[in-house]
Amino acid sequence: DIFDEHGSSGPYNTAGGPRNGGRGNDGAWVEPQFRRTPILAWYGMDADILRIWHSLRRSPEFMLQFADRVVRHCFFGGALTDANSRARWRAITDHVRIPMYAEYARWGDARIVAPLNEPRRTPAAFDPEVARVDGMMNGNVAQFIAALRAEQYYPTLDPPTFSEHGGVVARGVAIDATNPNSSGRIYYTIDGSDPREAGGAIASSAFEWLTDLSIDRSTTVRARVKNDAEWSAVSAANFYVRSDLSNLEMTEIMYHPTDDGLVDGDAFEFVELHNAGTAAVDLSGVHFGEGLAFRFPVGTTLASDAYAVIVRDAREFARVHPGVAVAGQSLGELSNLGEVLDLRAPDGRAIASIPYDDRAPWTELADGDGFSLVPRYVRRASDVAANATHCVPSQAVGGSPVRRDPATLDLPLAPDGGVDAGLPRDAGILAEAGVDAIWPLERAADMD
Repeated sequence: DIFDEHGSSGPYNTAGGPRNGGRGNDGAWVEPQFRRTPILAWYGMDADILRIWHSLRRSPEFMLQFADRVVRHCFFGGALTDANSRARWRAITDHVRIPMYAEYARWGDARIVAPLNEPRRTPAAFDPEVARVDGMMNGNVAQFIAALRAEQYYPTLDPPTFSEHGGVVARGVAIDATNPNSSGRIYYTIDGSDPREAGGAIASSAFEWLTDLSIDRSTTVRARVKNDAEWSAVSAANFYVRSDLSNLEMTEIMYHPTDDGLVDGDAFEFVELHNAGTAAVDLSGVHFGEGLAFRFPVGTTLASDAYAVIVRDAREFARVHPGVAVAGQSLGELSNLGEVLDLRAPDGRAIASIPYDDRAPWTELADGDGFSLVPRYVRRASDVAANATHCVPSQAVGGSPVRRDPATLDLPLAPDGGVDAGLPRDAGILAEAGVDAIWPLERAADMD
């Protein structure tokens, strides 16, 4: 509620006293029932949740993993940093700014009740209330960490920091790490594993950080500070080495499969990628900007002329396509009505952007009849124009994941190596209809 109606009395007030004029809680805190000395049965909190928490918090391994999650979300650009929390608050309040006039019309000044003296619900009172809550978020993370430490829920050691906290980097870039504590040593791994073994020993895969780390391939760096028997929470960063992604293409879309008995056809959806180049391509961090929620893990590569399939439901896909390797499982589902599939490099640059639709001139056989969308022609050279290709239904029901579909033909080339002017008339019809291509490709430049 933008206009806070709850007082700060009782256990919901933080120990340091309110910063907000006596209304509501004082920013970040540990909910009273989850503290080491909990106040039970307050506001009907689910007792099962409390029992689970108070049992798990007795495990040092669980609490360190909890601290790892705190670092992931509260630092290094995480969702709960002060900046990101305040940005979300601004977006939310901007979104309701106009609808709030209905709230003003309903309540107006009627909520001014002693002794709380709630703010007037009027347009003039809106911005001050927004600013008040925004001010509470300024310094929220620091206050949250202090509250967790007061409950002994967070290590006394701060995690190490990197000179660059992940992202796309040039091959061979040097990364430094800093210990923000007065004592302790930094231990790290470059294979994604934890530098700390369960129980507290230094992992066999870990190294002590003594000098700059050279990043020569995409990798995940995980580091902790160790001082005597205590470990800090982990600092984890994905580094993506710039690579040429211009030969990566989407070659098949199964967006509306047929139902199989009681199994909804959405379970059989998939998108296929193909490496059309002569060298392996690093897929680390490649993701879909729109259409699917999927990102390739660090260390994923795709060999020359190989295919990768991202599926909706790995178990159901394996049942109808036994033996077909799956690169990963996406969140969400493809639209049966059409949308844009947007494939992007780790830094967000476009690799390929493909719209599809369930209406003409798009083939309707892919809309619930069991066929997939595949390109009519194989991309044979880098200078092939995007509007020289278009889509057709797969040759068989179910599509052809991880292989070239028989319906995809070699692209006719003129003697000079250009696209043959004698392409079938249907390509011209699509162009005349204002569709650049059923299989248009907006390719990113070489990332080197």
